[in-house]
Amino acid sequence: MHFPNLLHVIPEKWRKTAAWAALALLAAALLFNAFAGLGAAEIRNWDEARHAISAWEMLNGGNLLVNTFRFEPDYWNVKPVLAFWPSAAGFRLFGFNLFGMRFFQALALVLIAGISFEAVRRAAGWAAALVTLGFLTVNPAVFSHSFRNADADAAYMLFFMLFFWGLWWSWKRPWLLAAAAFAGGCAFLCKSFHVAVPGLIALVWVIVWFKRYNWKVLAASVAAGLLPILAWGAARYGADGTKFFETMVQLDLLGRVADTSAAEHGASPWYYYLRRMGRDLTLVPAVIVLLAGGVYALFFRWKAIREELRPLALLGWLGFLAPIAVYSIARVKLPWYIYPAFLPMAVLAGVLVRIWLEASPEAVRPQLAGRFRRVSAGAVVAALQAALVLAATVWIVAGEGKSIRRIVKLDRQRDVLLSAEQPGSFRGKRVYPVGPDGAFRLADATQLLTFYLAGAEPLAGGLEKFRQDASPEKLLVCVCPGEVSREWAEETGRRLGLRLIRFAGESALYGL
Repeated sequence: MHFPNLLHVIPEKWRKTAAWAALALLAAALLFNAFAGLGAAEIRNWDEARHAISAWEMLNGGNLLVNTFRFEPDYWNVKPVLAFWPSAAGFRLFGFNLFGMRFFQALALVLIAGISFEAVRRAAGWAAALVTLGFLTVNPAVFSHSFRNADADAAYMLFFMLFFWGLWWSWKRPWLLAAAAFAGGCAFLCKSFHVAVPGLIALVWVIVWFKRYNWKVLAASVAAGLLPILAWGAARYGADGTKFFETMVQLDLLGRVADTSAAEHGASPWYYYLRRMGRDLTLVPAVIVLLAGGVYALFFRWKAIREELRPLALLGWLGFLAPIAVYSIARVKLPWYIYPAFLPMAVLAGVLVRIWLEASPEAVRPQLAGRFRRVSAGAVVAALQAALVLAATVWIVAGEGKSIRRIVKLDRQRDVLLSAEQPGSFRGKRVYPVGPDGAFRLADATQLLTFYLAGAEPLAGGLEKFRQDASPEKLLVCVCPGEVSREWAEETGRRLGLRLIRFAGESALYGL
């Protein structure tokens, strides 16, 4: 006798059509979430603008190895080169605009989703793959400090998931462990010591499946993991010696893990991420996964799970829990540090759906088998299957609804240079940024980036230098402490003796 399979409520001749229809809907949602409004969204001063400035300066300064800020080596943002290359590549492909700045970060989400969908489909079937794709489509990393921003996190998560799938594939083909290690090394080149997470996962994985790997495979894997790091390290050492590495250890390792006096963020309690997940509803999919896994473990034996699904389930749990554990120990905690956890969690959700759909009476724990008749056990399992599939579906639908609202209501970039009707109309202009008092003021990284993207040249010297400049291409940008109103812009123009050209956001543009 077998427990009921919830999928059997769909007639067999319709299942393939239903699966392809669900895939089409989820793929459309994924592409919408990744790319809709990508070139219109407001620039994030933290950390998007800083990364994009370095990417722009890499291209225009001719040095693709050293990240700079205002064409000086940047020892504040001490990330390796792969943190900046995606935006640099986007600029090269699409021009210096917001869409190009973020394109490859958004593409990383699509690649992760596509690879994960196909890998889960082959391992666990269509139902599991669709659940995985749905969870990836609405995961919290889509919108904040990741796939829709020019940060290092998107590239890091792409290599993190390539590492994840490399481990899984190495279970059958051990030599692919070296490929996983190489992806882990590339993850270091995105976010340096955040590679501790894949390092921990790899350590546990190799300990559990040690008999599958011989010493040659392990040695080759260590070499493959170190290869991209050492190659970059040698090139960077040739540029500025040990200064960058010393600063990276001081800020990114000691400053964030042990001693917060070296970092720009203070310490947070160990339960920070649990509290944070509860606030932004990311606790919902986590609870679905934890309950699905916990209830299954309560009723059924681990060995009853199909053999080829066991390593993937274990890897899913490792990938989900390791980032939360590692960053809960670290002194400095930021919300986006645990975003990588939600990617393996999506895989785990799909695998758990398949495991539940394959549940059989023979898998029931012996101590529970005699407590209820098989008929009642079948009813319980059917109810739990339905609850799991319904919870996953509701989360995906509700999450997509939330995603659509966020994109429709996104904060759009409003700036006197970038919001001009004719793109490129300020290219080559000599622009003097000042405060309301006429003194030189370059407000923040976001403002510098808008100068770069508009093709304008930011000049110091304030109002006095502006008046002395004989160039007909000169303009002046006055930065307001808050949102600019027409009254403020006109009054400031009269007070400074200048002609108002336009205003937007927190700045106004003037000429003589």
